[in-house]
Amino acid sequence: MNQHQHHVINYLIEENRVLREQIGNRRLRFSDDFFTVEVWTPTGLQRFVVLFFMELSTRRVEIGGIASRANGLWMAQIARTVTDGVDRCTHGNS
Repeated sequence: MNQHQHHVINYLIEENRVLREQIGNRRLRFSDDFFTVEVWTPTGLQRFVVLFFMELSTRRVEIGGIASRANGLWMAQIARTVTDGVDRCTHGNS
């Protein structure tokens, strides 16, 4: 992992920690995490960051996004994509 990728992953881990702090003692229905995968592409071996969400009660996993370079803009777009603007719940779940 190069220095930039390490920095981005640390940034995303810190964002996750802050979110969990803000939630406090409320029950979590979902959890999220990251993993990396290396893929052979026409330009050579590339590492991608994969964000996934898990519904804790069923352990159902959904891929939130895949990026070769994860950053705050990418995370903000995923947050907009997976949340409802009214009550901030994930789409398709009540």
